[in-house]
Amino acid sequence: MRMAKLSVVLAALVLGAAGYGHAQEPQAQAKQLRLSETLAIAVRQSPTLAQFTLDVAVADARITEASGFRDFVLDGSVNWLSSRSKPAQGQFVFDQGRDQVTVETGVSKIVGEGGQLALRLEGEFNPNVKLSDELAAIVGRSEVNYYSPRLTLSFKQPLLRGLSIDQARAGQDLARVGRDAAVLQQELTASNTVRDVVQAYWDLSYSVEELEIRKQSLALAREQLRMVQAGIDVGKLAPSASAEVEATIALRDEEVLVAEQALSERALELRRLAGMEIGPGEVMLEATDRPEPVAVEPDLDRALASAMERNPQLLAVRTQVRSASIEVEVAENGLLPQLDFSASGSKFANSTEVGDAFTDLLSTKSYSVQAGLTFSTPLGRHQAKGSFGAARNTLRKVRMTEADIRAQIAVAVVRAANLVRSSKKRIEVLTKSTELAEINLNTEKARYDVGRATNFDVLKRQEELAQAQLRQARAKTDYLKAVAVLEALTGEILPRHGIQLAPAS
Repeated sequence: MRMAKLSVVLAALVLGAAGYGHAQEPQAQAKQLRLSETLAIAVRQSPTLAQFTLDVAVADARITEASGFRDFVLDGSVNWLSSRSKPAQGQFVFDQGRDQVTVETGVSKIVGEGGQLALRLEGEFNPNVKLSDELAAIVGRSEVNYYSPRLTLSFKQPLLRGLSIDQARAGQDLARVGRDAAVLQQELTASNTVRDVVQAYWDLSYSVEELEIRKQSLALAREQLRMVQAGIDVGKLAPSASAEVEATIALRDEEVLVAEQALSERALELRRLAGMEIGPGEVMLEATDRPEPVAVEPDLDRALASAMERNPQLLAVRTQVRSASIEVEVAENGLLPQLDFSASGSKFANSTEVGDAFTDLLSTKSYSVQAGLTFSTPLGRHQAKGSFGAARNTLRKVRMTEADIRAQIAVAVVRAANLVRSSKKRIEVLTKSTELAEINLNTEKARYDVGRATNFDVLKRQEELAQAQLRQARAKTDYLKAVAVLEALTGEILPRHGIQLAPAS
C-alpha cells in the first residue's frame, strides 16, 4: 500500500516537472480587448451581416422600381408609307398614289383605382398626292398636300377586376414588405451575432479568470512547500513531509496547462465569431472586462411582452403574413370578371395648308366622342380559382408558422429568464461561500503554524477556495450569458450595446 502511494507521488512529480517546464515557455503577447471593441469589430467585419445589408439595398431598389407604375409614360412614333394604284376603266378614285408620313406622340398615366388617362396627338402629312384625272380636272391641279392632325383624350377604368387592387400597386406593396423583411433579417442576424460574441467574450473572460485562479492556487501550494522545506531544513519535519505538497504542485501545474489551453480555444472561438484575423501573432486574446454583473431579477411579464412586440424573428414572420395577405387579395380580385369602361374624345382637322389644319384642330368644327363597356371572363375560371386557393393556403401556412415561432420564443424567454434568475441566486450563494473559504484557509494555516493541522488540511482548504472562486466566476459568466440570450429574444440587445446598423450604400 505504501509502495503504491509512493508510485503515485513519483508519477505526479514527473508530470509536474514536465508540465512546469512547458508552462513557463514564453507565449505570444495577447491582444487586449474590451467587450465594446469586440462587438464593434464583429458588426463591422461580419460577412453574413454585410450580405443582409446588401439585401436591404436591393429591397430599396425594388421599391423604386415598383413605384414606376405611377410614372407618366411618354411615347412617340414616325412612319412613312408610299403607295401607287392604277384605277380600273371607268372607276372614279380620289388619288392614284401618295407618300404618307405619320407622326404620333402621347403621354399616359395610371390614375385613381387602376384607371388610365392618356392624351395623344397624331399628325398625318401626305405630300404631293397625285389626283386622278377626273378630280384633277375639277380642282385644276394634279397634286395636292394634305395635313390631318388629331388630338385625342381617352380614359379607361376597370369596374370589376382590377378596381380595388391592381397588379402594379400590389407589386409596390410587396416591395415595401420585402424591404421590411430584409431590414428585420439584418437585425436578426446582427442580434444573433452580438449574442454569440457576447457569450464568447464572457467565456474568454472566465478562462482568463480561471487561469489566474489556477495560478494563485499553484502559488499557494508553492508557498506551502517553502514552509515545509524550511521545517525540513531545521529538522522539525521529516524529509518525506514535502512529498504530498510536491504531488499537489504537479497536479495544479497541470491544471494551469489545461486552463491555458482552454483560454487559447476561447480566444480562437471569439476571433472566429467576430470575424477577426487568425494567423501568426494573431491568435491570443485577453478579455479585459471582468464579469462583475449587477444581478437584477428579470421581469418575466415585461420580457414576454417585449419579445412578442420586438423579436426580429417573429417580426420577420409577420412580414410573410403581410405578403401572403396581399397575394390573397390580388388572387381574390382575379376571380371577378373583366368589365372595363372606356371613353374618349377627339378633335381632328383636314386641310391642304398646315396652318389651316391646326387652326381647325383648335376649333370645334370637327370632333368625335365615344364611350363603351368591355366584358370578358374565362369560363370555369380554373386559373383564377387555382391562384386564389394557393394564395389562401399559403397564408394559412404562414400564420401557423407565426403561431409556432411565437410559442417557441415564449418558451425560450421563460427559460432564459429562469437561467438569469438561478444564476443571480448562485452568485449570491457563492459570494458567501468564497468568503467562508478564505476564512477557512486562513484558519487552517494558523492551525498548521501551531502544529494542529497537516499539509493535507491546508492543501484541502486551498482547493476549496479555488473551487469556490471558480464556481463564483462561472455563475457570473452564466448570468451575463443568460442576459445576452434574453436581450436577443426581446429585441433589446442592439440598443443595450449601443449598436446601430449601418444603412446600405
